[in-house]
This record gives sequence, structure tokens and C-alpha cells, in this order.
Amino acid sequence: VAADGKGDPDIRLFYMESQLEDFLIENWDKTEFAKKYELIEEKGEVVSQQYITGIGRIDILVQDRKTKQYVVIELKKSQTSDDTVGQLTRYMGWLEEHKTKGKLTKGIIIAGEYDDRLHYALRKVPDTEVYLYRVDFKLHEFKRP
Repeated sequence: VAADGKGDPDIRLFYMESQLEDFLIENWDKTEFAKKYELIEEKGEVVSQQYITGIGRIDILVQDRKTKQYVVIELKKSQTSDDTVGQLTRYMGWLEEHKTKGKLTKGIIIAGEYDDRLHYALRKVPDTEVYLYRVDFKLHEFKRP
């Protein structure tokens, strides 16, 4: 449910996850990911966010700092776990056929929750990790001294 208690919850989720994508890119160097992965630059411009492929846009595409392996990061938006895993593996397969000359890719799913469907779907995709995000928003009253 939206902040006002009404409305479509999927719209609120999409908005929040779109903001999460922006936040990750803008603060990449401050995230856990930055230790292991780097954003992709082409012609001097960062192209990792909404990376364009022949079959759609990858939420975030990065490379392993050591191996240069491509890593597809998909945010689990309002779709099901099955849809998210299908989308992730589709992008991984496309990259392996069109960009890496067969070199294997890796996948990461960032989700608000982990469920049994995601667990069982990922049993067959061992080169994928899952990260859960939490949003902690607090208001503190300001009182002038």
C-alpha cells in the first residue's frame, strides 16, 4: 500500500527499487560491491545502469575487478522470483553469446525478501548470489538550542 494507505503497492515498490538502483550507482564506491566489482565505462562514460542489450535492459552490469568476469545485477521489483531468475539467466546467456565470447558470467539478485521460490530456482543457477536490502528511514525532531 502506498504511503497514504491507498493505491497500488506495486507502484510504491517500483519507485523504491528504482531509487535503490540510482542509489547503488551514485554511491558505488561506498557499497560492499565496490570491493569486488567495478562499474563499466565505455568511451569514458559509465554505462552500467540500465545496460542495453539486444533483449532488454540489465538493471546494473559490472565486472569483477580481478577476473574481469561480467556480473549481471537484477533488482527484484514487483515480479515473481521465477520471473527474476528467468530474466537474470536470459541476460547472462545473452552476454555469454554476444559480449564475452563464451566466457561465463555471474548473477546477483538484490531483493527485499528471500522466499522458497527464489531458493529453489537458484539451486540450478549456482553462479548467482542474493543480497537483501533494508531501508531504514527515521525522522528526528530538530530543536534549536
